[in-house]
Amino acid sequence: MRASKSVDDVEAANLLPKASPESASESNTRDSVQSPLGALLSMAVQLSVNQMVRRVLLVTDTAFLGHLGTKELAGAALANLWINVPFNFVQYAIPAITILGSHAYGAGHHKEIGVWLQTSIVFALAACLPVGLVHLFVGDLVGLSMRDDETIAFGQLYGDVLATGLIPRYLYACLTAYFATINVVQSATSTSIVAMALNVVLNQVFIYGIQGTWAGVGFLGSPLATVVSSCIQLLLFVVYTMGWRRYHLPYWGGWTRVAVDREHWKKFLALALPLGASSAVDWASLTVAGMVLGTLDPAYSAANAVLFGLFGVVYACVSGFSAATQIFMARSIGVGSMPEAKAFLLLGIYLMAVMVTLLLSVLVAVHTAVFRLWTSDHAVLDLCQGALLPFAICISLIFFRFLLSSSANAVELSRYALLVNNAGAWLLFIPLTYLCVVEWHYALRGYWAANAVGEFVKIGLLVSRLAKLDWTVQTRTVVPASQIEVVR
Repeated sequence: MRASKSVDDVEAANLLPKASPESASESNTRDSVQSPLGALLSMAVQLSVNQMVRRVLLVTDTAFLGHLGTKELAGAALANLWINVPFNFVQYAIPAITILGSHAYGAGHHKEIGVWLQTSIVFALAACLPVGLVHLFVGDLVGLSMRDDETIAFGQLYGDVLATGLIPRYLYACLTAYFATINVVQSATSTSIVAMALNVVLNQVFIYGIQGTWAGVGFLGSPLATVVSSCIQLLLFVVYTMGWRRYHLPYWGGWTRVAVDREHWKKFLALALPLGASSAVDWASLTVAGMVLGTLDPAYSAANAVLFGLFGVVYACVSGFSAATQIFMARSIGVGSMPEAKAFLLLGIYLMAVMVTLLLSVLVAVHTAVFRLWTSDHAVLDLCQGALLPFAICISLIFFRFLLSSSANAVELSRYALLVNNAGAWLLFIPLTYLCVVEWHYALRGYWAANAVGEFVKIGLLVSRLAKLDWTVQTRTVVPASQIEVVR
């Protein structure tokens, strides 16, 4: 079987570091003490917990707001749809550091990982301005599909407050991606659990106040709790990992302008932009589809917010499996072993199948109680119940598609993954949503059924492309002699 020589593969080859046998062996010593399955599972579980907190911080908001009222919930939900397009573009572009850093880790170029961290930080901080502007004008965007003035006002207030938390949230994403690359995951897990618990407490206090002392600030308190929790989470993580334990020292060569030179930007953006764009496509298509639901009664948008909240929590439980699979595949490529990369891909698929089966079994058993965590409105609950089957099928397909997309990114097929995502979103999901929701009157059920069809096609295209790769070759045979200068 001949190795693929597509444009994506040729460009990707320029991103791969050449590993020397000695340095590669040294950098993988601690990975070898665990079986591949054990190493992958350990990292996946901890990364999932970290991601769970990021999701729960926002899901907690919608849960508390849902009990304030349907319009409060709908306003926050519609604001999130618009905000998440640019926010997640940056959030999902940042993990380019895990691919580039894992290549350097596998090749034994440890100080280079710190350089990529600096590149990602500059990228994230620069992105705060355009992303913040979307937050500040989100009310106008919500008003494109929603005519209820109260709902629009709640959405605008929600965006204004969340804008103040962009910098700590992005910095935390950069640092956790960096430390995951060097096998430091437990610290993020611990601080994430603290932040998750703190966010629940702060939501209760900021919204409802302290009995007999303070009345609270109502709706405003929920996004404010998320901002405060994010700041404390970042502070705890930095103090513990860098101030106290100093885990970063072997992988840090100091601040350097090399991190923002042309070669580093070219290589970082070549990976980061397709990663971010793929996420933006997801959220942009969901936003457009959400606008279709927005033409119906606000209860439909509120019910969709509940389902999205549940999706966020469930996805957080499995997201680490996609991220860990990508990291281990990238490391394998860093040491020049495509067969090992394939083995990690298959392990990732196996673990994802097990997790999806377990999570859906639990969801089917307790879905009524779970829905009530977000709202007590009977109309909204009935809509959620009616859409449960297409929702469950859709999210299962999404989980596998995310895993396959992450694997494609690891083997430098990020542009192909972006193309597939665009095709499934705009050629299938959006047109089918209009037909199912408006023309065929399936409303919320039609929304999730249309999404499931798009995801099924995306999976088929990704599997087909990955199957065409020559997984028997050694990546050293296509790595060019030119290397980025490693900062020691």
